[in-house]
Order: sequence, then C-alpha cells, then structure tokens
Amino acid sequence: MLMDLAGKWKLWLENPEEEIPEMERPEKKPVGSVILPGILQAQGYGDLVTVDTPWISGLHDPFWYEREEYSYGQDGEVSIPFLSQPPRHYIGRAWYEREFTVTEDTGDEFYLVIELTRWRSFAWVDETPRGGDCSLCTAHQISLGKLSAGTHTLTVCIDNRFQYPYRPDGHGVSDALGATWNGMAGEIAVISSGEVKRRLKEKKRYAKEQPRVLEVREGVFHVDGRPEYFRGTHFGGDYPLTGYPETDPDWWERRMETLKEWGFNFLRCHSY
Repeated sequence: MLMDLAGKWKLWLENPEEEIPEMERPEKKPVGSVILPGILQAQGYGDLVTVDTPWISGLHDPFWYEREEYSYGQDGEVSIPFLSQPPRHYIGRAWYEREFTVTEDTGDEFYLVIELTRWRSFAWVDETPRGGDCSLCTAHQISLGKLSAGTHTLTVCIDNRFQYPYRPDGHGVSDALGATWNGMAGEIAVISSGEVKRRLKEKKRYAKEQPRVLEVREGVFHVDGRPEYFRGTHFGGDYPLTGYPETDPDWWERRMETLKEWGFNFLRCHSY
C-alpha cells in the first residue's frame, strides 16, 4: 500500500522568541501553506536577504558590503556577489502538516518515506510522536507503527540546522550553491511494510542484473574489464530553477546524454 503525499501542506515556522521544546509540535496557527515536493524559501517564506544574513559559509568576507566595488548597489534589495542567492533565507525548524487516508485495515506497519530533505526529520501521527531520522545522503524512513483504516493527520518537522561538526563550505551543506533549503524534495509517501519489502527486492534484483566492476591496474582504470580514460565535468549541486535537487530519473538521464554528446564519460559531484 502506498499513499502519495505530494500536494498542499500547512506550514509553521520557528519563532526565536517562542521556545518550542525538541520533539514537540507547535500549538499556534499555521503561517500559511506550501506545495510539496518543494522548499519553503521558494514559496515566499523565510527571512529577507540583508547584509546581516547569517550565511552558512566560511570562505567569504563577512564585511563584503563595505568594499568599494559592492557598496554602491546595496540600497534596497541586496545582491550577494559570492554565492547563489536564494529569494529567502531560513535556518531552523519548520513543521509541515496534512491529512492522509488509510483505505483498509491490513495489520501492516507503515512508514513515512521522504526521498530527500536536509539534516533531521521528526514525525507525528494524530499528535502522537513516532520518531525521526537524520541523513544528508539517503532517504529518510520513519516507522509510523500500525495504522487503522480512516483519515489521519501527519505532522513532519524538518530541521535544517547543522546537526554534526562539518566544514560549512561543503556544497552539500553550505549556502554557496543553495544547499541550506528547508522542505521535502522527491517522493513523499506513507508506505506499508509490504511495499518496503517489494522495493528492497527490486533494488537487489537490479544490482544483480547490473553488475559493475571498477579496478585500477598499473595506473589505468578498468571498467568491467575495459580500460577507460576518464573525461568528465564538475557538478557542485546547483539547481538555479528550483533551489533544490532534482530527483526525476528522466532529468538525470537527459543530463547524462548531454555529457555523452560533449565527449564526457563521467560527472564529478564535488562535495555534494
């Protein structure tokens, strides 16, 4: 069983003046709504960009706006010269909420799957905490327990603050190319344990049918026994049209075809 959660969600933002304990839901009214998959900064939420915006970056000059070549253009809207500037900036917790329906009693365990998000997530079902996950490189999967047939309310907290010691200039976490977004990208779904098993079986089948062997022999790369000279390009995780990573396989296949047309045979993802 799979329940697709793409669509409209209610949204709450963290208020620095109002402390909400960890693992608790806000009791106030939502600030608005967002469409997911997506990110809140691209939908008008978050802080306006100013010369005092606390960028996640360690390589820029914090007083860049005082330099002669930039000072003339900072009246009104601010244009940042050293990173991919988002329409809004937001670092903190955000809560997303919507209803979903379980059509029948199956006795199965259910799981929330978030294909891509930033740092830490936590989920509630009908105001009952269910657990969380934390990862930058794999899908988040949270056990929701057994759910009865009917309509349920799902609340998800996404915390895009730094969770572990990490260099603040890595493209996967910094503002350099816009990696500090808050939201949920790719698939967002509630799935049954049966669907979890089906997906795992499919991954194992694919891996078995698509074996790859990479070796280095006398300083030469061999791919599946064939010597290769790698010619590639750099990709740092920049998505200027949406502000968050693309998860559609067709999008990636088109990019790979373009690389092939230009004579490249690999794509280097730099610290991303």
